[in-house]
Amino acid sequence: MAKGWSAVEQAAAAQAEGGSFTPYLKINASEPGPKIIRILEQGEDVNTFPVHGYKIGPAQKDYRSFTCQSEYGLPCPGCAIGLKTSIRTVLNVIERNRPQIMRGADGFAIKDPATGQYKFGPPADEVVVASVGQPTGNMLREKDSKWRGLMTRDWEVKFSGTTTQSWTLEPADPTNAAGEPASENDKLLFAKKYNLDEYMYTSPEEAAEIVRKYCGGSPQGGGFGGQTGGFQGAPQQQPATQFAAPQQAAPAPAVDAGGFGGAVAQPSAAAPAQEAPAAPPADPSGFGVAATPAAPTAPAPAQGGFGVAG
Repeated sequence: MAKGWSAVEQAAAAQAEGGSFTPYLKINASEPGPKIIRILEQGEDVNTFPVHGYKIGPAQKDYRSFTCQSEYGLPCPGCAIGLKTSIRTVLNVIERNRPQIMRGADGFAIKDPATGQYKFGPPADEVVVASVGQPTGNMLREKDSKWRGLMTRDWEVKFSGTTTQSWTLEPADPTNAAGEPASENDKLLFAKKYNLDEYMYTSPEEAAEIVRKYCGGSPQGGGFGGQTGGFQGAPQQQPATQFAAPQQAAPAPAVDAGGFGGAVAQPSAAAPAQEAPAAPPADPSGFGVAATPAAPTAPAPAQGGFGVAG
């Protein structure tokens, strides 16, 4: 097996043994990319979750996180012992040309009897989950505003070389300022998105066990520095708000020209004493959602060469 597909192997093993798993996008030092992706949420549809970081061992790869129970309106054992909180941004994305595990008629993964390795067939586009930390999430928020929505085009994603902001993200076709509507196959894949609330769910029992086992009932418990495990920021709850556009006077609803049949995003509440902006343009993504409004201090996209109305 070629170096770099360890995550695919592990996932295939889980399926082969009858377990369930959610495929995820891996961008790090061992799989730096570039990879081509199509992001399937933007604007206020982006999912963000408050999480507590902890470690299950001394190595960098041993970092883990669990969702703060404040997300569910419950007392949180992580908050109770002072674990710091960070915000994770979680997205459904289409990963282009992802290797596909070969399966028998029984649905189980096929191994090469000579090597013991799982066998892969032709690659195909597949919906996977991308989960990134606060700095990378902030970068995505800026791209969402600059390009009038993360869903408007394919992106090239690479490992940045640092774990602080782990991604670099640029349009796959930088010459196409207007973006490219979703293909018919993309629309079929859009219907297969994962429930990210379920993906990120941590039960009260799981949270309590994590704190007991790995944090020792204190932020520094377990010998792995729960409080100083690289997760900074004061405890806070910020579900699904990190990508909200700055509040302005309510614009007219965007025209749904995408063909996905999704609901058009509703405008934000009006800010006092502001002139109402022009109606946002029809969404060029093809997914049936409104284009993300540009930040009010940014130049109008029509003047900046983005190929869409301001």
